[in-house]
Amino acid sequence: MGAFYCSICGKTDFSGKGHIHGKSHQSKLKVILVKFMDKVKEARRTIKNPQVEKYSPHHDVKFWCYCCALEVQKHVTDSNITVLYGGLLEHMSTPEHRKNTHKFWWDNKADLKLRDKFITTEEETERFKSEVSKALEQFEEKEDVFIKQQAAVIRSQEQHRLEVLQSLSEVCFPGMLQARIQNCCNLLNWTITAINQQPEVPTVDLMKWRHSPGRATRIMRPPTVIGASQDLD
Repeated sequence: MGAFYCSICGKTDFSGKGHIHGKSHQSKLKVILVKFMDKVKEARRTIKNPQVEKYSPHHDVKFWCYCCALEVQKHVTDSNITVLYGGLLEHMSTPEHRKNTHKFWWDNKADLKLRDKFITTEEETERFKSEVSKALEQFEEKEDVFIKQQAAVIRSQEQHRLEVLQSLSEVCFPGMLQARIQNCCNLLNWTITAINQQPEVPTVDLMKWRHSPGRATRIMRPPTVIGASQDLD
């Protein structure tokens, strides 16, 4: 007989004599079954009253089935609606789980009175499916009512917003436009006045002094800008 690993005790036996299911083993087995039983009880409460919720990422959780040594989805979801504990109840109703549970109880010498509590019967499964169908219909009706209420709120908000904009366009916008036109007129008048008040640039005609023949003729040019050089003829 080769090595034997006990998942309950977490030990491997190499003696070839087989694993001893003594007090230590039974004590650890009891702790595991109590934890497993808590999950099963929560799931069984929903057989008569299934819980249907809107999908949430925390619904994507799994649980460890000690009987099957397998990780299984805890809830059933389609990414829109979630049936709580649907995955656990569905798994407990499969023939594979029933077979593995019987083997687990036999191998670990567990209390037979507790075994059937970890198995979902066909009658319980059918009742759960029927109740889930009703719960889904009720959930969809509530969702429809909620959506209609939200739509009414949105329509009311949009109507109020349109009324406010209409009031602003009738009261504020014409006044703002008139004020802008008046400002433009004032700016135009100021510009015209400023142009009219500009000093005229003096224009100086050429002045000529002619002297008697034989003398040079002097021409007076327009006055030059201060600082500029003066040319003499």
